Amino acid sequence: MSDARDSIRLLYVDDDPAFLETAVTLLERQDERFEVVTATSVAAGIDRLASGAFDCIISDHEMPDRTGLGFLETVRESDPKLPFVLFTGTRDETLVSDAIAAGATDYLRKRSETEQFELLAHRISHAVARHRAERTERELRELLETTDQACAVLTPDLEDVSFVNDAAESVLGRPIDRLRSDPAEVLNAVHPEDRDQARSTLETAAEGESNSVTCRLDTESDRWIRLRCEPVVEAETVTQVLGSA
Repeated sequence: MSDARDSIRLLYVDDDPAFLETAVTLLERQDERFEVVTATSVAAGIDRLASGAFDCIISDHEMPDRTGLGFLETVRESDPKLPFVLFTGTRDETLVSDAIAAGATDYLRKRSETEQFELLAHRISHAVARHRAERTERELRELLETTDQACAVLTPDLEDVSFVNDAAESVLGRPIDRLRSDPAEVLNAVHPEDRDQARSTLETAAEGESNSVTCRLDTESDRWIRLRCEPVVEAETVTQVLGSA
């Protein structure tokens, strides 16, 4: 059974109840994380959205009360980022470009074959994973900008800095533009004799383990810092390393 924290709650809107029932069965069979809530009209789908949170929407296009594109436009007014997959049998060559222009995350031709639902499940899980990662990064950046601790976010190979907050300049004593452009500057702020320990602490976090070390700043300062390093994990993979001091 999947962990509740990893569950993916889907809203599936299609005016064909028989197809909808089959689709739900096949999707939930493809991925045990999926929890599918259904609606047979756009109006009902909007009501479902108002009553609960969802990780992704799957929608048909040609429906009696409103088209899938119309539904998408309504969703985008309140949530510009929520994954939205148009899954339709409509054969209109302009629909794909219209859907992407309107903000659809993905488009897939509706078929009843099991293989098509394997593809749909893959597209959904990929879209949700990307959306969650982007949301985590936004929330992390907002949090780090409000603290007086020096914070830097590095890639797992420690070769690139994706974020450094303003407090890092005063804490580490290095110009913020240099800290943001060169990951070596983050370690160069540490005393040469303690630099290997600081790098080892970052490398341990890149391998998935939180840890910390007390070290001196560079030779021009008599200050000491407590460096704590945390892995940022998405789908059991370390995607970033957070260092705070």
